[in-house]
Amino acid sequence: MSLLWALLPDEFMPLAIAGIGLAVILGFLRLRKAAALIGGICLLLISGPFFDAIFDSLPTWIFLLMLPIAAILVIRWLVRLVIGERAADHLVGSLAADLCRGLILLPFRLLGFLFKRNN
Repeated sequence: MSLLWALLPDEFMPLAIAGIGLAVILGFLRLRKAAALIGGICLLLISGPFFDAIFDSLPTWIFLLMLPIAAILVIRWLVRLVIGERAADHLVGSLAADLCRGLILLPFRLLGFLFKRNN
């Protein structure tokens, strides 16, 4: 749920806070959970300009290294939303193992490709 708040535009946050208040009134949320959600929203709104300044000052190559990590986080969040947290953890672990296996075998595959091409 925390990533969902980050994807919402800043203009939507007062409506989200009002929705949280309505959920507390109707009994869908406990007060402690609502306070944590509202605190997270306020922290997100306050820290936004600082993150913008940090990302603007980063070199392009570091930003490009961070993009796959962000993509994995978004994919993990979507999978967690659809099939559950433990299954998403298993999926990310399996993808990471496949990536490591591919990186280890890459030099051997390149050598095999070069030898097949020369024959």
